[in-house]
Amino acid sequence: MNRILIIPVIALICLVSFSSCKKNYTCSCIIKTVLKDDGKVVDNSSARYTIRENEDNAKAACKYYELEVKHLERRAIEQHFCSIEGTE
Repeated sequence: MNRILIIPVIALICLVSFSSCKKNYTCSCIIKTVLKDDGKVVDNSSARYTIRENEDNAKAACKYYELEVKHLERRAIEQHFCSIEGTE
């Protein structure tokens, strides 16, 4: 009886171990700087960086976000459109 239970327990442990492994994921972002007063796009750039995490945490870290910045002493929003490469 104990041997019958040991095999499924070991299989479950292996499955959980391999599914939560940390791997390298590349986060690719397009960054736009938009002036707040007139909505004009004043800068476009891109960035890539590596996230060493499991897939769910990497996707959570690599997502859209905004920052309030100054561009030539004018208030602007820096928009980061990010996604994991090879998905979506």
